[in-house]
Amino acid sequence: MKKKVLLPLDGSDRDLIAVNFLKENFKPQETEVILLNVGEIVYAHGIVVSHLIGSEKEHGGRVLQRAYEILKDFHCTKEFQFGYADKVIVDYAIDLNVDSIIMAKNTKKKFVPFIGSVTSKVLKKSKCTVIVLPQI
Repeated sequence: MKKKVLLPLDGSDRDLIAVNFLKENFKPQETEVILLNVGEIVYAHGIVVSHLIGSEKEHGGRVLQRAYEILKDFHCTKEFQFGYADKVIVDYAIDLNVDSIIMAKNTKKKFVPFIGSVTSKVLKKSKCTVIVLPQI
């Protein structure tokens, strides 16, 4: 039975850390990968700003495609959702019964003691293993 790994991607350089970790530490024939990008819905005065929805989806598509191409030897599924990133990530992990989530945190000098709010919330709420990688 293949291991299911959820890889939340936000389009930052940290994505490559998580993608490369997965590529180096998991075997393609034993791993099913879910690539997930979460777009934020932008509100102005209580109204959804629709033109930004299109650009969020377009950006998310590029982010997912970049990882998909790097992980070409793996069976990958690309998923894009709107919502609060931590909630969408945790819900996907539960709904799809994933074995682990791989995320990278910001460890630049002034941020060393902190981990991102999304990563922190995922760690607190997740029911599976969460692998948090340092940004080198």
